[in-house]
Amino acid sequence: MYADVVTTVSHRYAEEIQTLDYGWGLDEVLFQRHPRIFGIPNGLDWDAWNPESDSHLTARYTAAEAPEAKASNRTALREEFGLPDDPGVPLVGIVSRLVDQKGFDLIEAIAGELRELPLQVVVLGTGHPRYEQLFRELAANTANVRARIGFDVALSHRIYTGADFFLMPSAFEPGGLGQLIALRYGTLPIVHATGGLADTVAPYVPGAKNGKGTGFVFESPHPEVLFTTILLALQVFRDKEEWKKIMLRGMRQDFSWRNSAQEYVKLYERALALNQASPARPVDTFPRMRFRGAGPL
Repeated sequence: MYADVVTTVSHRYAEEIQTLDYGWGLDEVLFQRHPRIFGIPNGLDWDAWNPESDSHLTARYTAAEAPEAKASNRTALREEFGLPDDPGVPLVGIVSRLVDQKGFDLIEAIAGELRELPLQVVVLGTGHPRYEQLFRELAANTANVRARIGFDVALSHRIYTGADFFLMPSAFEPGGLGQLIALRYGTLPIVHATGGLADTVAPYVPGAKNGKGTGFVFESPHPEVLFTTILLALQVFRDKEEWKKIMLRGMRQDFSWRNSAQEYVKLYERALALNQASPARPVDTFPRMRFRGAGPL
């Protein structure tokens, strides 16, 4: 209530936290401060996550070299996970905490359908025992799903670069780094339109002229909508020219801290100007407010 400005880690999330669904009891007070709430996306360590210099990769690459180099990295990753190397079948990567927030209830709901699709899935992560067991069983009983339950930084790099798609269907995601890393490595994100995912992944629209899409985005967090979005991604994968265009658009995005830092500088300057124009009022001059389920403040 007394801050000159309030920040969070994406434009969309700054709006979401002012709603009942995302505010967790603070939505009313945040909504009252609406003019002074701002979202600045987190940046990515551009040196640590760089396909041109990443020591964990089988083949390093620039954007121009990405299609061929990613094929080499994909072959190595499939060998590591014991999957057949079929260039006509896309590889979907997941690097995540295995919890509800990350959308694994949606994946669980379509697990049976995933077995039948012409794709392969590799998973790295730890989390809720329910989801760890889900992926252990899928890895043991299907030909196209493999999982590594654990934490492995080097392997995460290899998944980001060896996969064709990165699956991140989070229920909510204030900022998110996984989709930024995927874009940096030429791996097309499949994401739910929430928080930082909505801010950083431009939705691919089939047939759109002068397309700006960098990934596949679904609005409604329901299993059948996620499944339809995966089907669209598979369709685009078969169109190699279109798939390459989307890949290169994603790799040209700049989500480095350089841009985020510049936005923070602008916001600090704005905060100074706001404070001079309308300084914070003392405590006893704020109006009393009542929150749902709480007494007067």
